[in-house]
Amino acid sequence: MKYIIFGFEHYNPLGIARSLGENGIKPYGIIIRNCRKITSKSRFFEKVFFVDSIEEGYDVLKNKFDGNENFIFSSDDQVEFFLDEHYDELKDKFIFFN
Repeated sequence: MKYIIFGFEHYNPLGIARSLGENGIKPYGIIIRNCRKITSKSRFFEKVFFVDSIEEGYDVLKNKFDGNENFIFSSDDQVEFFLDEHYDELKDKFIFFN
């Protein structure tokens, strides 16, 4: 199973990456760029995909993570709202934490 953290450069997704990493899980990150590097500096990521918008991150999600063994963590309301809007497109390929 692949674990994917989709969010901004913020402390919330950094905490998710650390929690997973400390338990032996190396997540993938889809990180929306910001002038501050917070989340993307985590040593626990398997790989980080940098994007400029939620829409661009959604394209990465669909194109890089195929199959039904992918677990998505969103770390803020904006990304969660976007994923909720596209739930019907994603529900057979991804597992959501809520």
